[in-house]
Formats: sequence, structure tokens, C-alpha cells
Amino acid sequence: MPDWNWPAKHTPPLGWTLTRPWPGSPTSASPSIAGTGDDVQGFENTGSALGGGLAVTGNYPGRARTPEELRSDLDRALSLIPGTHCLNLHACYGEFGGKKVDRDAVEPAHFEGWIDWARQRGMGMDFNPTYFVHPKAADGFTLAHPDAGIRNFWIEHGKACRRIGAAMGRALGKTCVTNVWIPDGFKNTPADRLAPRERLTASLDALFAESLDPAHNLDAVEAKLFGIGSESYVVGSHEFYLDSVKSIMLHATVVWFATASFWMEHKVK
Repeated sequence: MPDWNWPAKHTPPLGWTLTRPWPGSPTSASPSIAGTGDDVQGFENTGSALGGGLAVTGNYPGRARTPEELRSDLDRALSLIPGTHCLNLHACYGEFGGKKVDRDAVEPAHFEGWIDWARQRGMGMDFNPTYFVHPKAADGFTLAHPDAGIRNFWIEHGKACRRIGAAMGRALGKTCVTNVWIPDGFKNTPADRLAPRERLTASLDALFAESLDPAHNLDAVEAKLFGIGSESYVVGSHEFYLDSVKSIMLHATVVWFATASFWMEHKVK
């Protein structure tokens, strides 16, 4: 039998504890099903290409075109997946009633349909800001962008998504993990690797400044190994988050998500 607590036992004494094992381990109660059933196109109609180093096309036959179709697809998928479920939804799947709502203006009201759907099924929800498929992410940079105006736009998006995550957790009575993943990086090794990480640190400080009830919302930062178009340098790398999370997030309970690995929670005293 694999030892699912091995990472916790062998992690340096930095105050980290294993709180949600890898879905599929014997102790996992709520595998989180990522809400990307339409190949990450979303329902905003931004007119932008997918980008972000994501290797999907958005063009597979029969993909969901509306929230209702996607929820129907999810119902079918969930009927075939044993265990207790949790839906992980991206901000681009909001229901905007045909109106143009930019990312920095998303609100809990745009996700009431999803909250009602999850409540009827006794499910919890996790949430993700969407830092791709947008004109202001066309060059592959968001929270570490050299343009302060673009950086601030994405900071406001992150703030709005934290409030949405808290609303989901409060409405469903199950803590929502709001996970921040960004595509920022370079295809080739840059001359300056420090400045983008300094900008990301400042952006995360601003994004996580508002205090939210951890019973409703837990914040997460997801590291990235590489992506299509950012093969040589990733701003939000595993090393950056591991080394910096204690100093950049001293005001919050933060979850670190290592891709395809483990949720690790750091409770800041």
C-alpha cells in the first residue's frame, strides 16, 4: 500500500501539512472535477485565442456551447464517476446573460446558476480565475506583466474571483479553494529573471490583501513547470512559490498546489 503521507513526512519543517491528498488516494473524499468540458473556451465570447501554453483546440465535435449543455455533460460524467464530487470551475464559465462583462467585473451573481446546480447535487465547488483567453493576456503575461495597467486589471480579476469563491463556500456550506494559476513565462531564457518575479510578488500581495473567512474560501497558488511558449522560464515556478509563499502571503491561510501532486496548506500564525 503506498504511503500517501510520504510528502508530508519528508517536507522540510516549514509549517506545511498535507490537507487534501491526491485525488484517487484511499483517503480522498472529494475529487475535484475541473470544469473544462468545452475545451476551455468558456462563455464570454472574448474573440481571443486560447493561448497560455494550453495544448487544446476548443474545436472538438459536440463540445458544450452553453452553461446548460455543459451542466448536462457534467451530470452524465458524474453519473459514471464513483465517490463524492466537487466541481472546479473557471471564471470564464460565468453566465452573463449576453452582456459584455470583463474579467475585472465578474461577481457572484454571474455564478448563481452553478451554485444552485451544485447545491441540488450536494456538491461543493472550487474556483479558478481565468488568466488566459483574453486580449490582455495575448502576450502570455498577466500578474507579472511589465505594463502596470494590465497587471492591475488582472489583480482586480483575482480579487473578484476570491469574493466569488467565498460566496460559493458560504452558499454551499463547503470551503471553496480559489486557485491562482498564471501562464506568465518566456520561450527563451531572459536576461532578467528577477524583475518578473518581483512584479508577481507585488501583484500577489495586492490580490490577497482582503481578509476572507477561511471557512468559506481558501486561497491557492498553483506552480507551473512549463507551457507551450514558456518552455525555458516560468515566473510562477515551483521554486518561486515554495521559497516565497511565506514572505508574500503573511496575512492569509494559503494553499500551495503542486500540479498532479498534493494540496499543501500553510497556516500562517
